[in-house]
Amino acid sequence: MPENREAMEEKKSNRGGKREGAGRPRQENSKKQMAMKLDKDLYDVFYSSEFLNAVENRGRYINSAIRSAMIRDGYISEEVTRPTDS
Repeated sequence: MPENREAMEEKKSNRGGKREGAGRPRQENSKKQMAMKLDKDLYDVFYSSEFLNAVENRGRYINSAIRSAMIRDGYISEEVTRPTDS
């Protein structure tokens, strides 16, 4: 039986692995996922039906709020190129 195992290990399969050009092309300004914790009062508002119905895109809303705070605090300048939302 060991001979059989050696023969199986020598044979390479053409399956699996990454193929050149396979999958969706990467975007220049791709987004990155992040987890964060909110204070209870912000969490309650963020998941309230009033807020969910008022804000069309929560991700864009959060990005805009963080970007405004970073500009205000001097971490980034207003001239920073903003990624397009697709």
